[in-house]
Amino acid sequence: GGRGKTTLVHKVLKRERVKGKFNPIIWLPFSGMREEEEQFSRFSFETCILDHLGKTLDGRIVDLGKILERLNQLFSGKRYLIVLMMSG
Repeated sequence: GGRGKTTLVHKVLKRERVKGKFNPIIWLPFSGMREEEEQFSRFSFETCILDHLGKTLDGRIVDLGKILERLNQLFSGKRYLIVLMMSG
């Protein structure tokens, strides 16, 4: 830690050239999360992307296939960038 990785990523994502090429740009900080923690669901990564986009699924989805189908609908034909930051 402490090497400026997060700062570097922020600077890159703020560049107009990057913003112009990708839509959406999704930043998912997963710092300190562990799979055994209660709030870390089976499909945490996928559902966090939907949450970030302000999209919801009908009812409580526990089927990864349905989540991925929804993501495919949202990203089809788009150039997108997903940044996943994991730290201790």
